[in-house]
Amino acid sequence: MNWHHMLWVYLLLGATALLADVQPAAELPEARAQRANGQSSATGLDAPHYAGARANAAAANMRLSQAELAVNTMPVLLRNAYEQSAEYRAAKAELKEAQQNHEMARNKVIAGLEQTDPAYRSALEQQQNLARVLAAGNLSAKERLDVAARKMEAGNTASKILAEALEADTTANQAKTRMLTAARAVSDMKDRFDADLRNNAEFRTARANLQTARVEAAAANSYVSGLAEIYNHVLAAYYYTNRDRYGQGYAYPYYRYPYYYSSPYYSSYYYRSCGP
Repeated sequence: MNWHHMLWVYLLLGATALLADVQPAAELPEARAQRANGQSSATGLDAPHYAGARANAAAANMRLSQAELAVNTMPVLLRNAYEQSAEYRAAKAELKEAQQNHEMARNKVIAGLEQTDPAYRSALEQQQNLARVLAAGNLSAKERLDVAARKMEAGNTASKILAEALEADTTANQAKTRMLTAARAVSDMKDRFDADLRNNAEFRTARANLQTARVEAAAANSYVSGLAEIYNHVLAAYYYTNRDRYGQGYAYPYYRYPYYYSSPYYSSYYYRSCGP
């Protein structure tokens, strides 16, 4: 049974219990109806039942909030615990060290190019000079576009020379391979945690509890709303059928409806069914 079916079961059970407790309009005690006049009809009609329904709804809403909190916080807590494990911390430490070694090897190659490769130095100097020209401004749109294109070309030339040098350097290649391997290991561990989380028994229980809490909260809140509405209509019917006994004549206001003898709903339905 899915949660939609469960909700309808709750609503039907609640409606059955409610209809069993509510008296017919013509049998409502006169004193009770008088006490409820001008108030919410739930105050005057079976107030303990209504208060109990509201308490149940408040409890259901609290359980829903707690279930939502559990589902939202549990993955964070489990992830934090996982990231503190010895295996994960070792993988992260390896990645950090590999990144540092790769950066050192790369910087060493760059320093060598700056000392021994005139084409690399020229490309870098041209790129820097053109960047200063762009920053200074005072260029037309066409000039600015031309300078930006030349700067990009110089940068591409320098990047190509550096990439070729890094590819030819054994130490840099080994450092890069180690860094990529370490990064992949950390990524695989994160993916494995996500897969394990979906099958975690505690987390699956929390999600099931959340679905149940949603159904119970919806049913409890709907029951309270329906209870108040039915009580209002029952008292409205009572007042209409007994309107002359309270000196109201054929026109009086009650709850949120103005009841008149010519009212299209109450004067036609309740007048026909209950009589004046």
